[in-house]
Amino acid sequence: MYGNQFTGLLYGAYVVSDYPFSLREFLQTILIMHGHFTMLAILYNEYERRISEVKEKLKQVEQRIAAQQQKAKFEYISLAQQVSAHTMVNVFQYWKSHFQIISPELLPQIDRLYELMLYYMHSHDVSSPKSILCSVELSIVQAYVEIQRSLTSVPIEIVWNIIGNLDSNAIPPTTLMTLIENALKHGITDDPEYPVNVVFSVKIDEINIRIENKIKKNINSPSHGVGLTALRKRLEYIYNDDFKLSVNNSQSWFRVELRIVV
Repeated sequence: MYGNQFTGLLYGAYVVSDYPFSLREFLQTILIMHGHFTMLAILYNEYERRISEVKEKLKQVEQRIAAQQQKAKFEYISLAQQVSAHTMVNVFQYWKSHFQIISPELLPQIDRLYELMLYYMHSHDVSSPKSILCSVELSIVQAYVEIQRSLTSVPIEIVWNIIGNLDSNAIPPTTLMTLIENALKHGITDDPEYPVNVVFSVKIDEINIRIENKIKKNINSPSHGVGLTALRKRLEYIYNDDFKLSVNNSQSWFRVELRIVV
């Protein structure tokens, strides 16, 4: 309690005995106490704010370190999987010179295969662009399907549902290709009643892909899930949480849906 014209703390305590009550001194004491606790509250709030800022900065640093480690891992895997362009050129040149004599009608197919292989190689090069126009991806995929048709006597039935302007947005290279490859490998493709159904919808701020196919009863090629797993990791690297890749695998039908928010 303050006394002596409010110039000092009486008895060194806020509560004293044997002292006449004074409303003025009482109010003054209340104000002083309020000021003390207000100052403590302000200091504590500032302390909490500083601690929160430090924690947030540490979190950002940890996220940057994790992103750098993930990027380094992705680049290493990508580099490890690359095939020398010179090696591929030599292989295809050998094929062309060989088939030019025995089967010249196969030369256009070899050229298309070479272009497709280059597309794959450039797509997985860490120095290449991370996205291409949806129209380019679709044209490459359709060329791939034509190559598959030329390599087998079994028909490949695909229904293409293309929606929107494919030149209005971009997609990571080989995204659609991976999904189509998966359908052709494990799905029934020669039944006109159950064709592979492809929906490719492109908007300015959103890309949607849906592929449905009937599953083969006896699959000769085992599925390791590598294609879809690798695709998911690539999408996470580029879009973080701005995409959704869902897979619905029943006993007879397989559906994969991809939604990308641009």
